[in-house]
Amino acid sequence: MKPLNYLILVGLFTGICFSLFYFHISNSSTTGSGMATDAAQYVKMMNGEPLNAIPKHYRFRILHPLLASYIPELPQGLFSLSPDQQILFRFGIPSLFGLILASFCLFLLLTGFGFTFHWSLIGTLLWLTGFYVLNWAFQTIPDSLSYGTLALSLVLIQKRQFWILAVWMVPALAVKETALLVIPFSLFLLEEKRSWLKLGLSLIPALVLYSIFRLTFSADFGSVFTADRLSVGLGSLYTANSLTPYRLLSTFLSFQWLWIPLVAGYVILWKTRPPIWTHALYFLPVFLLLPLAINASTVGRLWQYGFPVFIPVILFGMRHFFDSGKN
Repeated sequence: MKPLNYLILVGLFTGICFSLFYFHISNSSTTGSGMATDAAQYVKMMNGEPLNAIPKHYRFRILHPLLASYIPELPQGLFSLSPDQQILFRFGIPSLFGLILASFCLFLLLTGFGFTFHWSLIGTLLWLTGFYVLNWAFQTIPDSLSYGTLALSLVLIQKRQFWILAVWMVPALAVKETALLVIPFSLFLLEEKRSWLKLGLSLIPALVLYSIFRLTFSADFGSVFTADRLSVGLGSLYTANSLTPYRLLSTFLSFQWLWIPLVAGYVILWKTRPPIWTHALYFLPVFLLLPLAINASTVGRLWQYGFPVFIPVILFGMRHFFDSGKN
């Protein structure tokens, strides 16, 4: 594509993301959408609370609160924002750039998979207007920024830019540990062993620095993903509990009607077995079960991190339905 076309795309995604940003500043709160616990910790970090007082795993996600602390409040004489809205604004600026970056990089990933311009645009807009992006993107949580860092990491892997990836992974891990999803997601980006070796080497600097950071600020309080928690979570999949109704609702809301092309796309890929997707086909069901296995309540929010895999699979299913309708 011509540079002008990329510029138009960035403008389109920016307009949508800014509309979401403005809506959340106007209508959300730092304790909204069930995010009281998360919001409180990240706001404390922005205000300079010592990391030793922040429970894990929040204490390791330092970059978003740090960036928010450098965003000045809007002048009261120009904008009438409440203190709560000022906090949302300061967190929202990094989230805005993260969501724009994620959208553009998702488009690049889809075109890299061989989807046409129009299908890639449809896929990006489907994700950008999904329930959990629309409603959670601009809470005081690092999700949107982590979408952006993850998506750019995968584009760098797709283009075999491993030296840049080695540098980029340092801030990516400082946003959220979900940056490590580049490892399983690379199953549908890399085939040759040499590239896997380069990927491994490029991750070493960031992993070493991140490990040192976690050891320096380790804690004995906060969430711990132990083997016991995993076994309890797996057991809860087969028994009803207090989280079951919320999980069912979250499961539906995560993809809504897109569950149909998602399942259809997976079946099509399973039958056709494109070389680059062979290993990813075994990984996808595991990723769908993992949020349930760790006893997460809002499973849909966690599934959003699978957008680089789920959106292509959904497009495979949608394309199949539309092509069948032509006959």
